[in-house]
Amino acid sequence: MNRALFPPGVCVATGPSAHDDPLHPAEAELTIEMGPARRAQFAAGRACAQRAMRELGVPCGPVLRGLRRAPRFPDGVIGSITHTGDFFMAAVARSASFAGVGIDAERNRPLSERAAARISGPRSSSPRRRASTRPTSR
Repeated sequence: MNRALFPPGVCVATGPSAHDDPLHPAEAELTIEMGPARRAQFAAGRACAQRAMRELGVPCGPVLRGLRRAPRFPDGVIGSITHTGDFFMAAVARSASFAGVGIDAERNRPLSERAAARISGPRSSSPRRRASTRPTSR
């Protein structure tokens, strides 16, 4: 992972790590209805968030659920958690310094045309279409 992708003040952790702490009791309570695989994913993402908060130098607390099941970080902290396959990542920052932090991870493979259309929409994909239909210079 390239830390240059993030501005100063944003701390990032990836995982899973063999040295991660168990879930905070309030986080563990959120996993009661989850199956073992989903519980492991949840725990790995929360562990990344805890390591990122330690790097940020803020007191760690449980990362609960907010609106639309988004991670709700302790007061004074904003962040994001993502995972794909066996890769997990969390990015956090102080809420006094940033309005928000968003991350996403996907496997490194070509997008389907449907996914590309959903992501880029007509306005952002039109330069690509124009570029691909331009005549080549001789």
